[in-house]
Amino acid sequence: MDPDTAALSTQWFYYGDQQADGTNYGRLKMVIEPTGFWQRYEYDAQGRISKEVAQFLNAATNAAESVCRVVEYDYGPMATNGSSERRIEKLLGLEIGRQYTLNYGMETQVIQCQTRGTTNLGAADNLVTVTRYHTSPESAGNILTTLRLGGAQAGSGGLASVPGHGLDAVADVHLLADVLDVGPHGFQADAQLVADLFVDVAGR
Repeated sequence: MDPDTAALSTQWFYYGDQQADGTNYGRLKMVIEPTGFWQRYEYDAQGRISKEVAQFLNAATNAAESVCRVVEYDYGPMATNGSSERRIEKLLGLEIGRQYTLNYGMETQVIQCQTRGTTNLGAADNLVTVTRYHTSPESAGNILTTLRLGGAQAGSGGLASVPGHGLDAVADVHLLADVLDVGPHGFQADAQLVADLFVDVAGR
């Protein structure tokens, strides 16, 4: 309850028509929060969320996607020896964000696209974050290094732009991790250091 003792409740709705709902059957269909904000869900054959449709402004719970905020997920293979996820965000029917995540187990690459609709994972204007994880038993699962390439910022003292390098620089991350003294809490350096290492170590 809120301080004024008004009853606040969240409502959950589920797909209940086995014939009509297909892969959605039995799963969460919509949530309506006490504020009135709502969000709908759809799923793929493996039970993973394939679409989220959320209220925008005063859109009703049955509003068309073209007047809502929509996030679409696709898990089709985009990487060799790893899992993939594509995330596309739309507002009022217009794409406003696109992100690809490639998971290789001990390394994850998150690619934030700057060009609407692109399927080019190696585009020069992509912002790429590469995270590697410890493999030793005592530190397994902990972050070893995080590199942000192609114009990303990592906060104060973090990585800035590495000119001319998009996803094509990812192969060189392994060289960087070997050359730099990387501690258990990750790695940060300035853009010039990283750029120099790409030139001097990778021969570019």
